[in-house]
Amino acid sequence: MNKAAYLFLVLTVALAAGFAGFHFSQRNNVPGRTQTDNGALERIRSLELPDTQGKPQPLGQWRGRILVINFWATWCPPCRREIPGFARLSRKYEANGVQFVGIGVDDGDKVRGFTNSMAIPYPILMGNMDLFQITENLGNPTQALPFTLILDRKGTVAFIREGMLEEESLEQTLKSLISAS
Repeated sequence: MNKAAYLFLVLTVALAAGFAGFHFSQRNNVPGRTQTDNGALERIRSLELPDTQGKPQPLGQWRGRILVINFWATWCPPCRREIPGFARLSRKYEANGVQFVGIGVDDGDKVRGFTNSMAIPYPILMGNMDLFQITENLGNPTQALPFTLILDRKGTVAFIREGMLEEESLEQTLKSLISAS
């Protein structure tokens, strides 16, 4: 390959990578999205998953609360970075009817170990890769982790975030949902 063709190829790849990075960074900088795939929403509401001790936990037990559902994995660096903020907000807004639930899509022993080491104050449920189809239908087309879904007190989608969710942005959303109810 001659020098001009090589330079053209490098520039093309760099431009494509830059465009893709800009596109996804802009998309993830939005405060959040909502989606109305009622079938997928009903499947989320009716989920029953085992907790880290193996006991089945229906998501329906938190009906009437603002429900923050976070899909994550121990091998996911953004997931690990956002969990401490989620833990703080969980403690702060629990009395306001906000319930956080983490769904670990990972090896059970790794999820249990991470949960214990971080002293996560909210329930952690064990998910599997099949859940990604549901999240895809609710606004996670790339099946990315982390993925956060917030349901309002009526059980409707109030917020969707594909990718890492900053603590400040999440807190603003929670305050808005608390004041609206």
